Amino acid sequence: MKKIIFFGGGKLLVNLIKIVIKKKIKYTIFTSPRHSKEVIFNQINFKNFLKRNNTNFHITNKLSKDIVEKEIKNTNYIGISIGSPWIFKKNIIKIFRSRLYNIHGANLPFDRGGGGFSWQILQNKDTGYSCLHKVNEKIDNGNIIQTLKFKTKNFNNPVDWQNEYLKVSTNIFEKNLNQLFNKKIKMRKQLKKNSTYWPRIDTESHGWINWNWSGEEILNFIKAFDDPYAGAHTQLNKKTFYFKNCKFIKKKNFHPFQYGLIINKTKKVLVVCVNNGIIQINNIFNKQRKKINFKNFKVGDRFFTPMKKLEEALTKRVYFNL
Repeated sequence: MKKIIFFGGGKLLVNLIKIVIKKKIKYTIFTSPRHSKEVIFNQINFKNFLKRNNTNFHITNKLSKDIVEKEIKNTNYIGISIGSPWIFKKNIIKIFRSRLYNIHGANLPFDRGGGGFSWQILQNKDTGYSCLHKVNEKIDNGNIIQTLKFKTKNFNNPVDWQNEYLKVSTNIFEKNLNQLFNKKIKMRKQLKKNSTYWPRIDTESHGWINWNWSGEEILNFIKAFDDPYAGAHTQLNKKTFYFKNCKFIKKKNFHPFQYGLIINKTKKVLVVCVNNGIIQINNIFNKQRKKINFKNFKVGDRFFTPMKKLEEALTKRVYFNL
């Protein structure tokens, strides 16, 4: 009897569950408290989705070797990690006898780690990836089974990346599902010399705009923290404001003393001076995530991020709770 042990949560895992239900493959979910509360669709969180589908699941902060072994007893089993909050230890990996896999949203060995789409947007990449690979004790380090790519040239935020990634990753799972149960599967090694790793990003800690950057850099930064996140932010009169849906127009170079100044406005757009042009801001929100009317801003006002905030953004390392 075939069985899949899934680790993680999120919309992609929901897609994969629907596939295994259709194929009548048994499965069990190990998820974290944080993942269990994540809203999947129509205000339904992951835990309630699992209950609706009569799923056997465990919500835990720590993986138990004994419980995992109990779930795989007398089955032909594999493990699949989807946004897993855990770094798998040797005792868990050993249980799966080289058949524990992960799907990662990057072209491994490049862009290992968390917050992948935001980091790739910051790099102005125009291609996204879904990579199916074997799990070992290091993060996103195992041998690669398959990598599929998708175009992202006209994407404006991490949600655009995520939506396309969901389609491609669902495809890569379904396409390779049968062979994942085989002991002999064709894989290629990752080249360590090409690898890059990016840590997790936290919007409140890391999303501060540096007005000394070029317009292109600021625009990519705003895109990286756009939906589903709160938005890249800065201050005006010591109040914090969050930007979304912006556009950069390249013009002549301005003097540094002009950076961040509101130099024009309409009912729908604020025009802000940057290094090598202007940023058109279409949506601004306050700290309570309420949209702000542009009548609250005046031409000549200046957006400014205190140096202390910029230094904290560069030095703070964030670890999310399970």
